[in-house]
Amino acid sequence: MNKLIFFKLDFKRKFNTFPFILLGTLLLFAFCGFSLFFASKMADHNYINFSEKKKVAFDSEDNSVITENIIESLTKVKSLSSLFEVKRLSKEELEHAFDDSAVVATASVPEDFFNSVNTGKNLPIVVRFSDTPSLYSVIIAELCTSGERILKSAESGIYLQYDLMKEKDDMDNYETANNLLNLKYLSTAFERNSFFNYKYIVSTEDYSIFDYYLASCIMLTMLLSGIVLIIKRSNLNRSIFIKLKQSGRGYFFQSVVDATTNGSVLFLTAFGYLLITYVLSFIPGMPKVIKAFFTSCGLLNTSDITTYLLNLLTFLLNIFVLCLFSGSFCTFCYSLFENSYAAILFHFIFIIVASYISGCFIPSAILPNALQEMSKYMPTTYIQQLILHITRGDVQVQSLIIVVSIIFILIVISSLLQYIRLGNKALKKECGS
Repeated sequence: MNKLIFFKLDFKRKFNTFPFILLGTLLLFAFCGFSLFFASKMADHNYINFSEKKKVAFDSEDNSVITENIIESLTKVKSLSSLFEVKRLSKEELEHAFDDSAVVATASVPEDFFNSVNTGKNLPIVVRFSDTPSLYSVIIAELCTSGERILKSAESGIYLQYDLMKEKDDMDNYETANNLLNLKYLSTAFERNSFFNYKYIVSTEDYSIFDYYLASCIMLTMLLSGIVLIIKRSNLNRSIFIKLKQSGRGYFFQSVVDATTNGSVLFLTAFGYLLITYVLSFIPGMPKVIKAFFTSCGLLNTSDITTYLLNLLTFLLNIFVLCLFSGSFCTFCYSLFENSYAAILFHFIFIIVASYISGCFIPSAILPNALQEMSKYMPTTYIQQLILHITRGDVQVQSLIIVVSIIFILIVISSLLQYIRLGNKALKKECGS
C-alpha cells in the first residue's frame, strides 16, 4: 500500500468523527470557559470585596501625648479606615462592646503604657476578639503581630539611645532626644508614602487576565478534544497494525501517520471554529471579547497586508503545533493502554493535573514553590506560552522547539510500545505461517 494512500485512508477514517469532535469541542470550550471564568475572578486583585465596614472599639487610660498621637494616627491610616470604623469608648462601655454585632475586636491601653515601654516594664495592651470568626479578625490579629514586632524594634533603639547618652554623660538632654526619636518612629511608621513605593504585581506576568485565561481555555479544549479520537481508535482490530507492519509499514511510520492525522482533524476543528468567530467579530453587537482577541493577535485593524499575512501564519502555526501535540498524545495514550477506558482516564487526568501545575487554573506565581518547579517539566507550560504569544502576533521559539521535541518523543515512545505489545504477536504469526 502506498504511504500517501495509507495516510489518506487513516485521515478519512478519523474525519468521520468530525461532527462528534465539533460538538465535543463546543461543549468543552463552554465548560472550560465557565470554569476558567471563575478562576480569573480569583486571580483578579479586586475579587476580595469587603461589603461593609466593621468596628474596632478601644479605651485608653494612658495620658501620654505620644500614646494619644499614635491612636490618632492609627485612626487615619487609609488601609485601616477603609475596613474599620475605630471607636473610642469608656472602660465601662468597652465591657459591653460586643453587644454590637459589628464590633470585631476591642483593645484596652493600660495607664502609663508608653512610659512602661521606655522603662522596659512593657505593660500589655489587652486585645479581645468577637466570638464570631471572620476575615476581619484575622486582619486585626496580623496587625497586632506586626505592631509587636515594630515595638520590639523601637525598644531596641530607645535602650541603645539611653545607654549611649548615659555613657556620654548627657542625660540632661535625654528627654528631648527621646521625644525626637519617638517622633521619628511615628513619622516612619505612619508617613509610609515617603519611604515606600507602591508597585502592582500581576500574577499573570505581563499578560492581561483575559488573554491568560483565554489561552488556558483554548489549550484545555483542544487537548481534551482528543478523547474522541481515542474512542475511535479503540474500534480498530489490533491485527490491522500487525498486518501493516508485515507489509512494510513499521510501527514508527504508523505512529507518525496516526499522530499527524489526529492533529490534522483537530486542526480543522479549531480552524472551523476560529473562522466562524473571526467572521462574527465583524458583526455589530457581538461580544467585544471576540474582537479584542483577534485584534490582539494582529488579525484586525492591520492595514499592512504583509504584516497581516505574517500574523495569520504565526497564528495558524501555533494552533497547528497545539493540535499536533494533542494528536501525538492521543497516540501515546492508546499505545500505552490496551483498554480504551484506561487510555481515556489517563489522558483526562494527566491533562487536568498538568494544566493545574502549569498554572492554567491558578497562575503559577500563586502556587507553592514545589509546583512552580514542577511546571518547568510539564508540556502544558510551553503550550500555554505558545498560545499566549499568539496574542502578541509572534512565536515563542524556545517553547515551540520544546513542544515539537516532546511531540517527537511521544511518537517514538508510542512506536516502541506498539512494538513491545504487538511485535511478539507478529513474530508468532510469521512462525505459524
